[in-house]
Amino acid sequence: MEFYTSLEDRRNSKSITEALGNDLARSQASSLQSRQNLVAALVSDLANEEIFSHWDAQALLFVLQGLKMLCREVETAKNLYTTEGIRALMRHAGLLPTVSLDDSAVTQESLRCLANCLLLDPGTRELFYSQDGADLLASKLLSAPLSRDSEFLFGRILFLATVSNSKSVSVLANNPEFLNKVGSIICQCIDTQPGTSPSQFSPEMTISEYLKMLFNMVTNFTSSVESKDTANADRTLKQELSANYSSLIPTLIRVITEIPCEPSAPISPPHSHAMHVLLNISIIGFESLWFPEDSAEPLALVTKLIEILVSVSNLRSTEESRSSEDMDTFFPPFLILMSNIAKENPAAHDLMKEQLLPDDIDRSKPLGKGRSVSDFLISLLTAGAMSRTKDTVGEFLFTLCDQDSSKFVAHVGYGNAIGFLTNHGIPFAPPNSHSQGEDGAEINPVTGQYLDNEPPDLSTMTDEEKEREAERLFVLFERLNKTGVVKVKNPVVEAMQSGKIHEIDDQD
Repeated sequence: MEFYTSLEDRRNSKSITEALGNDLARSQASSLQSRQNLVAALVSDLANEEIFSHWDAQALLFVLQGLKMLCREVETAKNLYTTEGIRALMRHAGLLPTVSLDDSAVTQESLRCLANCLLLDPGTRELFYSQDGADLLASKLLSAPLSRDSEFLFGRILFLATVSNSKSVSVLANNPEFLNKVGSIICQCIDTQPGTSPSQFSPEMTISEYLKMLFNMVTNFTSSVESKDTANADRTLKQELSANYSSLIPTLIRVITEIPCEPSAPISPPHSHAMHVLLNISIIGFESLWFPEDSAEPLALVTKLIEILVSVSNLRSTEESRSSEDMDTFFPPFLILMSNIAKENPAAHDLMKEQLLPDDIDRSKPLGKGRSVSDFLISLLTAGAMSRTKDTVGEFLFTLCDQDSSKFVAHVGYGNAIGFLTNHGIPFAPPNSHSQGEDGAEINPVTGQYLDNEPPDLSTMTDEEKEREAERLFVLFERLNKTGVVKVKNPVVEAMQSGKIHEIDDQD
């Protein structure tokens, strides 16, 4: 694997293409040292204008494609993860100030290589910053007309460049024109009709990259807020953060309300990314952007969030439901966003309360055991396998109950409410022996079920009712035994054999 490195003159396009092709064909069988030497030679030539200036576009593209293929392994790519390597990629991507960005195949391949570097070796993110990478990306994004493919690649690099890098975040956050441009790109993607984009990347994929970048930016700012000493300073800085990103609030809401959700995963990118960004932006002081009065539907966001929640509830009863572990990851941020909105906007609170936890809730079964969205939420209060979800759904339902423990117990049942109230140190009164529902009917305060709908107590059952219950149990246990999964002694048969059950005579 030394065809390329053994060339005396690597300025000839045909020669370097043939030599590199031979090396790539043998790369899998070659030694690590040979691959590293080849990468070092490619990086050196890409950085040397006296060499690459003689290559035609096809040869340059082939070299970049070969470099990308070789550098999928971090060990092989160590010579690329250098200042020389990163700067060479930036030069061919058209990012350097002295180079124009022509948005060609070469430009895009260079961007792909650069994105791979930032992904595979976190240390290159600091190298990228040291070369003014974030500032140059923002500048080119503002000045150069880009194809949809390049917009996606810019977004991917911006996302990776802002991961745990406060310096890059500061450069971008203090550039209002850049933030407006990001909003414009997202809106253009939203307005793209399905199936009409010429890009290999869907509009949703492009939106997701820019939203992940924005999340890095707002959470980096939030982290510095939380390190302050006083609550007043926290609120002040949170307001400053929100002011910086306030122009993006309508765009973030459009992502959630206008892009159709994935039926099998309603809370997934790009919707989930938009929610995560909104979680870090204050509602107070920006109500007109969250709930625009001049809009045909000021509560459009709330309506959509309720719709998404109903979809999640419906999925939980089907085979398409996600695992508990998965749900405990994606659901809590969604619930926190809904809680924040309900706390700050009375109209939103009332709409959520009416549709998700109505006063006339179905009490024909114990609360949390039915199939309504209310039952779904209440059932999560006792979901031991989902600790984060259990806590956030409790906070949400408690907010809908005006943070009143008596209302909370009345709406979800004492048995479902006690865990949340106890864990949060919220005082509550013990339940009465009985209480009444909205229609005046008596309910069990622990389960929230109508007393008339509860199974009859054995002590109050007639002999005929006891016999029917015994027959039902007999059939259930016989079915269980026939499965072969487990063998159990039928308690009805055992009771009959012991004389505890006898047939009722007609005279009896």
